[in-house]
Amino acid sequence: MKINLREFSGLAQRNRWELTALLLVTLLCGLLLGTVLPGHGAASAILAKDHPAPLAIPSPVHLSSEFVSIVQSVEPAVVNISTTQVHKANRRPRRPRGFDDPFDDFWNRFFDFPDNGSSAERSLGSGVIVDKKGYILTNNHVVEGATKIQVQLNGDATRYTGKIVGTDEETDLAVLKIETNRDLAAAKLGNSDGVKVGDWVLAIGSPFGLKATVTAGIISAKDRGSVGGQFQRFLQTDAAINPGNSGGPLVDMAGEVIGINTAIVTQSNGYQGVGFALPSNTAISTYNDLIAHGKVTRGSIGVSFQEEQSTNPIVLKELGAPYGIVIEGVEPGSPASSAGLKSGDVITQVDGNPVKTGSDLVDRITQAKVGSKIRIAYMRDHKEIETDVTVEARDHV
Repeated sequence: MKINLREFSGLAQRNRWELTALLLVTLLCGLLLGTVLPGHGAASAILAKDHPAPLAIPSPVHLSSEFVSIVQSVEPAVVNISTTQVHKANRRPRRPRGFDDPFDDFWNRFFDFPDNGSSAERSLGSGVIVDKKGYILTNNHVVEGATKIQVQLNGDATRYTGKIVGTDEETDLAVLKIETNRDLAAAKLGNSDGVKVGDWVLAIGSPFGLKATVTAGIISAKDRGSVGGQFQRFLQTDAAINPGNSGGPLVDMAGEVIGINTAIVTQSNGYQGVGFALPSNTAISTYNDLIAHGKVTRGSIGVSFQEEQSTNPIVLKELGAPYGIVIEGVEPGSPASSAGLKSGDVITQVDGNPVKTGSDLVDRITQAKVGSKIRIAYMRDHKEIETDVTVEARDHV
């Protein structure tokens, strides 16, 4: 095929304006496409102009540093306790006195004891070191009936042999002693009377054998006396407490132990938001008696009452008392009998302190030194009478 250059040249001259316009349109389209769809060169130019900074991992920020510092302070004093026990067939573990439904399900299944009479080692609970020489507070039900007690310190695989210094079934507390070649970290016990409902608390222990576990919650209620024995008035908390936490500390935001975790209400053998800790003031009093005497001796004057009936305001008004405890029974030959107290009298004061609840009466008498005298004020026939009563040991009255 031959191209006639003369004809092509003539055609170009005749349509030069059209060709010029077409060339300009083509160049403009190319520029537009280059701007909308940049290639590698364009992307590099953009990055060179506005280069992004690389990402960096920031320094850790502890928003809840208060919890962290408390745990670091108290956790070294929390121990894991395991025991070896020998059980007869079908033997049920003994519950703390006064625990009835709905606690039966928990206490019946808290310990997975074999029924064939063989020995078994179980991680039963926790404890807290309260003296650098190796003295440990825990629950009585953790070590009750044990033939061998082993204690593990936080971060230490060594199993130390624990010896029982003393136990108190009434408060479900026990004191153990371990021998080490060094001083141990000890927790500080606080004043549980200062605790308020709504205060933040931490529970530390070994739930289900998981050592050094920390849970947080608040004080849900105080002075719970309807869930335990006569000398158990608990702090209630929603901090998670499970089997294995028993004997471990309940700690306030000052880093002080204000309770010993003791029990839970549950229908599942685990945490359901209701746990109980024995107040530290009760624990301190019991601990001091146990290290001094190996047992707790409580005072008594030989009177009996039922709080719901004995504090009934209608009954009190009929007897002429604004408040107090109505005596239902007086033990013959007891200190109260010798002092002239009778059934129907209303005790209103002990040593000048008003008696408005059963605890007001019982606590002041049981904490009085055996052999000492206390001043009792009471109402009889709408008249106030005072008398001195000698306190005797509870197990002798």
